[in-house]
Amino acid sequence: MVKSKFSFTVYFLLCFNLLVLLAIICFVLLSGFEERGKNSKISPILGVILILTLVFYALYIMAKKIFIIKINSQKIDIQGIFKRFIVNEADIASIDFFSKASYYLLIGQITIVTEIELITGERIIIADPFYRNIGKLKQVIAKNFKEKIIPYISERKIKSSSFLQVNDFEKIAGNPYTCFNTLLLAGMIISFFLMQFLPNKVNDIKFASLIMSVVLYFGLGLQMNYFLISGQDLIVKNHYFFWFTKIYKIENIIAVNFENPYRRSEALKIVTNDFESKLYGAGSLREKDWKALKEKTDELGICFIP
Repeated sequence: MVKSKFSFTVYFLLCFNLLVLLAIICFVLLSGFEERGKNSKISPILGVILILTLVFYALYIMAKKIFIIKINSQKIDIQGIFKRFIVNEADIASIDFFSKASYYLLIGQITIVTEIELITGERIIIADPFYRNIGKLKQVIAKNFKEKIIPYISERKIKSSSFLQVNDFEKIAGNPYTCFNTLLLAGMIISFFLMQFLPNKVNDIKFASLIMSVVLYFGLGLQMNYFLISGQDLIVKNHYFFWFTKIYKIENIIAVNFENPYRRSEALKIVTNDFESKLYGAGSLREKDWKALKEKTDELGICFIP
C-alpha cells in the first residue's frame, strides 16, 4: 500500500491561514483590553469579520480539495474532512492522469490533476501540487488500475526537421535583457548604488536595499530558465544561474504543458515516465517563443496538455 504525502504547498497554505487567524484573535483580545469602557468603532470590527470570513473560507476550500489518499491493489481510499471515497476498480469509469483544473483560490493557477470518474458520474480530483509523492501515487494507480487509464501516450511520430539531429540544439530563450524580471532587478540594483550617496545615518536603509537586491536576484532567477532542444535531449538552463543545467532525454518525457502561476512568470511543466513533474519558469520567453517551443515538442511527438 502507498499513502499520500503532503507537499510544502499544503503546509504553507495551512500555516499561513492559521497564523492570520491567530493574529486576528490576538488583535481582538488586545484591543478589547485597551478599549474597555470606550465606545467601540464599527469599521475595525467589520474589517476583522471580513478577514475572518476569508480565512475560514480558504480553510473550507482546502478541506474540500485536499485529501489523504491510500492505494492498494484492490481499492483507492480517498479521505477528506467532509467526504470519504472508498473506490474499487468496478466503481471506476475512467482515470485521466493529465486533466486540468483551476485552483486560483488556493495556489493562483490552473494545474494538472488526476481525475477519477466513477460509474455514477461523480468525479474525484487529485491535484498534483498538493502531494510531494504524486509520481509514486500515479505509478501505483497505473499498475493496479491500468484498464481504467485514459491513454496518454500515442505512438510517437517524429517529423523530419533539421533541428532534430542528435547534436544539433535549437535555443529557445527570448531576450533576457529586456524582460520584466531583468528590468525589475536592474532597477533595484541601481537604487542600491544610488543609496551609497546618502548620509551614513541611513545605513540601515542601504543594508535593507542590498538584502532586497540579493533576494530578488535569486527569486527572479528561479523564473529565468530557457531551453535547448535536439532530437535526443531537452535541456533546461538559466540566464542568471549559469551553472544550472538539467537534461531530459526526449524518450523519458511523457508530456509537457504551459502553466501561468499567479504573479510569476509563465512556466514549462515537464512530466517524465515515472510521473514526476517539474515546473520551470521562463520569464524571458515571449508569445512567439512559447509558440516555437510547442511546435518543437509537437515535432518530437511529445504529448502537449492543452
